[in-house]
Amino acid sequence: MLKLNSDSSKKTKGRQYAQLSVIVAAMLIGGFLLIRYVIWPLIWWIVPILSLAVLVVNWKFLLKLFKALTELYRKNVYLAIATTVAGFLAFTPFVGFLFVKTIWDFRRLIPKKKDKAKKETKEPVDMDATILDMDDGKELIKSNGK
Repeated sequence: MLKLNSDSSKKTKGRQYAQLSVIVAAMLIGGFLLIRYVIWPLIWWIVPILSLAVLVVNWKFLLKLFKALTELYRKNVYLAIATTVAGFLAFTPFVGFLFVKTIWDFRRLIPKKKDKAKKETKEPVDMDATILDMDDGKELIKSNGK
């Protein structure tokens, strides 16, 4: 039988660990560079665009808020100023809330596939009962041979 030298197997394991550690380090550095120079600048462009899109989609809700704020300015100016300052401070969470609200509204607009199947099968149809004759509008009754 051929015996393998235990020193050479230890050397190959050590080389494998070194190669693996170099590969992991290269992947970590590559991932950092990808996030730092590609994804991060992309986020800086996408977030303002999405924020504006969410504000445009929810224009009715924003109009209601604006009307409520103008009414508050008529009733109590100090409270309205405090509300305006709080609105500027809470703008980012507010846009996040609108984003979630928009996704929820669009989710409710999309019909579910199960609902379509239920609507089609709610009323049983007797295929042998009646057939409408299109030529003269008379109903022809088809019997099952009974």
